[in-house]
Amino acid sequence: MDTDFLASTEVCQGMTQPELAKVLELCLADRRAEGEIVHGEGEKAKDLFLLNQGEIHLRFQLPGRDTSEAMNISIIKPGGVFGWSALVPPRRYTLAAWCASPSCAFLRADGHDLERLFEREPRIGHMFMRNLAVIVGSRLRAMREELAKSQGFDMIHGW
Repeated sequence: MDTDFLASTEVCQGMTQPELAKVLELCLADRRAEGEIVHGEGEKAKDLFLLNQGEIHLRFQLPGRDTSEAMNISIIKPGGVFGWSALVPPRRYTLAAWCASPSCAFLRADGHDLERLFEREPRIGHMFMRNLAVIVGSRLRAMREELAKSQGFDMIHGW
Protein backbone atom coordinates (compact mmCIF):
# COMPACT_ATOMS: atom_id res chain seq x y z
CA MET A 1 0.00 0.00 0.00
CA ASP A 2 1.23 3.45 -0.81
CA THR A 3 0.42 7.13 -0.54
CA ASP A 4 -2.23 6.78 -3.27
CA PHE A 5 -4.12 4.43 -0.98
CA LEU A 6 -3.73 6.82 1.96
CA ALA A 7 -5.00 9.70 -0.19
CA SER A 8 -8.16 7.66 -0.83
CA THR A 9 -8.89 7.16 2.87
CA GLU A 10 -11.49 9.32 4.55
CA VAL A 11 -9.15 10.34 7.36
CA CYS A 12 -6.29 11.57 5.10
CA GLN A 13 -8.39 13.75 2.80
CA GLY A 14 -6.69 17.02 1.90
CA MET A 15 -3.13 15.94 2.71
CA THR A 16 -0.24 16.48 0.30
CA GLN A 17 1.92 13.63 -1.02
CA PRO A 18 4.82 14.51 1.32
CA GLU A 19 2.41 14.58 4.29
CA LEU A 20 0.93 11.24 3.27
CA ALA A 21 4.44 9.79 3.03
CA LYS A 22 5.10 10.81 6.65
CA VAL A 23 1.91 9.07 7.78
CA LEU A 24 2.74 5.99 5.69
CA GLU A 25 6.12 5.66 7.43
CA LEU A 26 4.22 4.86 10.64
CA CYS A 27 1.98 2.19 9.10
CA LEU A 28 2.32 -1.57 9.02
CA ALA A 29 0.37 -3.82 6.65
CA ASP A 30 -1.85 -6.43 8.30
CA ARG A 31 -4.70 -8.74 7.33
CA ARG A 32 -7.37 -10.97 8.81
CA ALA A 33 -9.59 -13.76 7.51
CA GLU A 34 -13.37 -13.83 7.68
CA GLY A 35 -14.66 -14.21 11.22
CA GLU A 36 -11.40 -13.10 12.85
CA ILE A 37 -11.47 -10.28 15.35
CA VAL A 38 -9.13 -7.33 14.79
CA HIS A 39 -9.71 -5.89 18.25
CA GLY A 40 -12.19 -6.46 21.04
CA GLU A 41 -14.50 -4.02 22.78
CA GLY A 42 -12.92 -2.63 25.94
CA GLU A 43 -9.38 -3.69 25.00
CA LYS A 44 -6.54 -1.21 25.34
CA ALA A 45 -6.56 0.82 22.13
CA LYS A 46 -3.05 0.83 20.71
CA ASP A 47 -3.58 1.01 16.94
CA LEU A 48 -5.68 2.94 14.46
CA PHE A 49 -6.63 1.03 11.28
CA LEU A 50 -7.14 2.07 7.64
CA LEU A 51 -9.06 -0.53 5.64
CA ASN A 52 -7.74 -1.32 2.16
CA GLN A 53 -9.67 -4.47 1.25
CA GLY A 54 -12.75 -6.25 2.58
CA GLU A 55 -15.35 -5.20 5.09
CA ILE A 56 -15.05 -4.68 8.84
CA HIS A 57 -18.07 -4.88 11.13
CA LEU A 58 -17.99 -2.85 14.33
CA ARG A 59 -20.23 -4.37 16.97
CA PHE A 60 -21.02 -4.63 20.64
CA GLN A 61 -19.68 -7.56 22.64
CA LEU A 62 -22.12 -8.19 25.46
CA PRO A 63 -20.72 -10.09 28.49
CA GLY A 64 -21.74 -13.73 28.56
CA ARG A 65 -23.30 -13.67 25.09
CA ASP A 66 -22.03 -14.63 21.68
CA THR A 67 -21.71 -11.71 19.30
CA SER A 68 -23.43 -11.72 15.92
CA GLU A 69 -24.15 -9.49 12.95
CA ALA A 70 -27.33 -8.40 14.75
CA MET A 71 -25.06 -6.41 17.07
CA ASN A 72 -23.39 -4.49 14.23
CA ILE A 73 -23.25 -0.75 14.78
CA SER A 74 -21.20 0.25 11.76
CA ILE A 75 -19.78 -1.33 8.61
CA ILE A 76 -16.36 -0.12 7.44
CA LYS A 77 -15.64 -0.27 3.70
CA PRO A 78 -12.28 0.20 1.93
CA GLY A 79 -10.89 3.66 2.60
CA GLY A 80 -12.55 3.73 6.01
CA VAL A 81 -10.94 4.10 9.41
CA PHE A 82 -11.56 2.24 12.65
CA GLY A 83 -9.86 2.08 16.01
CA TRP A 84 -9.88 5.85 16.51
CA SER A 85 -9.87 5.22 20.26
CA ALA A 86 -6.09 4.82 19.95
CA LEU A 87 -5.95 8.63 19.70
CA VAL A 88 -8.46 9.50 22.43
CA PRO A 89 -8.20 8.91 26.20
CA PRO A 90 -9.00 6.60 27.92
CA ARG A 91 -7.67 4.64 24.90
CA ARG A 92 -10.10 1.73 25.04
CA TYR A 93 -11.85 0.38 21.95
CA THR A 94 -15.55 1.22 22.20
CA LEU A 95 -16.65 -1.59 19.85
CA ALA A 96 -15.21 -4.87 18.58
CA ALA A 97 -13.93 -5.01 14.98
CA TRP A 98 -14.58 -8.20 12.99
CA CYS A 99 -13.42 -9.16 9.51
CA ALA A 100 -16.62 -9.81 7.56
CA SER A 101 -15.09 -10.68 4.17
CA PRO A 102 -13.02 -13.65 3.00
CA SER A 103 -9.99 -11.42 3.56
CA CYS A 104 -9.51 -7.99 5.12
CA ALA A 105 -6.32 -6.03 4.41
CA PHE A 106 -5.49 -2.86 6.29
CA LEU A 107 -2.77 -0.59 7.54
CA ARG A 108 -2.30 -0.17 11.26
CA ALA A 109 -0.57 2.75 12.97
CA ASP A 110 0.35 3.10 16.62
CA GLY A 111 -1.68 5.92 18.19
CA HIS A 112 1.27 7.29 20.18
CA ASP A 113 3.45 7.37 17.05
CA LEU A 114 0.72 9.27 15.23
CA GLU A 115 0.44 11.79 18.07
CA ARG A 116 4.20 12.40 17.98
CA LEU A 117 3.94 13.03 14.22
CA PHE A 118 1.05 15.46 14.83
CA GLU A 119 3.18 17.37 17.35
CA ARG A 120 6.05 17.66 14.85
CA GLU A 121 3.73 18.36 11.89
CA PRO A 122 0.72 20.34 13.17
CA ARG A 123 -0.91 20.61 9.73
CA ILE A 124 -0.98 16.82 9.40
CA GLY A 125 -2.44 16.55 12.90
CA HIS A 126 -5.06 19.20 12.17
CA MET A 127 -6.17 17.58 8.90
CA PHE A 128 -6.22 14.08 10.38
CA MET A 129 -8.12 15.00 13.53
CA ARG A 130 -10.57 17.27 11.66
CA ASN A 131 -11.37 14.44 9.26
CA LEU A 132 -11.64 12.02 12.16
CA ALA A 133 -14.09 14.32 13.97
CA VAL A 134 -16.32 14.34 10.88
CA ILE A 135 -16.21 10.53 10.73
CA VAL A 136 -17.02 10.05 14.42
CA GLY A 137 -19.80 12.65 14.18
CA SER A 138 -21.41 10.86 11.25
CA ARG A 139 -21.28 7.55 13.13
CA LEU A 140 -22.93 9.14 16.15
CA ARG A 141 -25.69 10.57 13.94
CA ALA A 142 -26.26 7.16 12.37
CA MET A 143 -26.49 5.53 15.81
CA ARG A 144 -28.93 8.20 16.98
CA GLU A 145 -31.11 7.66 13.90
CA GLU A 146 -31.16 3.89 14.49
CA LEU A 147 -32.06 4.43 18.14
CA ALA A 148 -34.87 6.81 17.18
CA LYS A 149 -36.23 4.30 14.65
CA SER A 150 -36.08 1.52 17.22
CA GLN A 151 -37.76 3.55 19.96
CA GLY A 152 -40.37 4.85 17.54
CA PHE A 153 -41.16 1.30 16.46
CA ASP A 154 -41.39 0.22 20.11
CA MET A 155 -43.70 3.16 20.96
CA ILE A 156 -45.98 2.47 18.00
CA HIS A 157 -46.27 -1.19 18.92
CA GLY A 158 -46.53 -0.60 22.68
CA TRP A 159 -43.36 -2.45 23.66
